[in-house]
Amino acid sequence: VFYDGRSFLHLDLIRRIRRETLRGVVDAEGIDVALVKFPRRGSFEDPTRAFEHFFLHDPEWALVYFDDIALLFLRRTPEWAGWIAAHEDRSLHPATLSFERGDPAVPAELDRAVSRTRCSAVAHLLRARYFQRSNPARSIHDLAVGLVCDPYNGVLLNDLGVLRLQGGETAAACTLFEAAHRADRQALSPRINLALCDLAVGDIEGAKERLRKIVARAPTQPLALYHLARLLAESGDPDAPRFLHQALAHIKDPDLRRELENLLSKSPPG
Repeated sequence: VFYDGRSFLHLDLIRRIRRETLRGVVDAEGIDVALVKFPRRGSFEDPTRAFEHFFLHDPEWALVYFDDIALLFLRRTPEWAGWIAAHEDRSLHPATLSFERGDPAVPAELDRAVSRTRCSAVAHLLRARYFQRSNPARSIHDLAVGLVCDPYNGVLLNDLGVLRLQGGETAAACTLFEAAHRADRQALSPRINLALCDLAVGDIEGAKERLRKIVARAPTQPLALYHLARLLAESGDPDAPRFLHQALAHIKDPDLRRELENLLSKSPPG
């Protein structure tokens, strides 16, 4: 039995049904194939994403195909065993842009995901992120190809900007971050990265001002807090202790915490 979760006719059902009742509904209807919309960005607690959450994380279901629009799941039954063995993306979770790092199956699954569709920005983004540390040149190539598939994808633009900035191509990186910001005005990462561009060209005050605006809008954003607190502390700003405390309240990374604690110990009481 086939369930097409892409249909907007199901929107009221998805909003009303509780996630814990999904298994009973799926079992009662005998559903063994599910095509669901690619989940929107945001929390999995959003009730409109209940079906996506259920299929993505239920071990009885196998992800066998995805593109930039939808994901195809098969129930693990004897009838589908052959298909699942041949096509399952066992290690990839494209909806959350994550995968099991170190799993030897991942590179092959990424290559298959890229090759099975004519053009998938998500597949290229996944592969780019997997290789961004070990092979930046390969990541840059994948991001560039992904942008051919989806020229206004803010995540691709931002990721490519990060790699360009790391490679010393500041002007190119800043242009990419500006494009990423235009593509998604709500995203904070491009705005934080534009502050890093300000720093790269020596505009420390511009970086501070940009980061202050981000933190005013998102006072718990760890990366923005880290960069702002560090800049204020290093320049002797009287606001530094307040922002150092605020950053330490929301940053979990032990290395960043140690750095900020060291700066706080050297700052005058605030």
